[in-house]
Amino acid sequence: MMEVMHVDKVRNWFGNSGYPFDDNSKLRYKIVNIEGSRWIFIHDEFDEFDEVQIYCMDSGFCEPFDGWPRKGFSWAKKNLIKLTKDAIDYEY
Repeated sequence: MMEVMHVDKVRNWFGNSGYPFDDNSKLRYKIVNIEGSRWIFIHDEFDEFDEVQIYCMDSGFCEPFDGWPRKGFSWAKKNLIKLTKDAIDYEY
């Protein structure tokens, strides 16, 4: 369910989708794969809204599906899976 991806690949995915990150920005991210559907939760330290955002990596579009304030956000596997399932249920 959790997937590992090197930070360079994450940066490339966003950059190739038209949303490059500053080279000096620290990224915190986790990727959830549920039934072949890949979702990334990501926080960019330079984000003006200081949010953790979720993106569907199966799409050709790089638009956040949802976001939560970074402060108090739980990166626990259980929480990420629940939020991903909620996003999948909402999307379909």
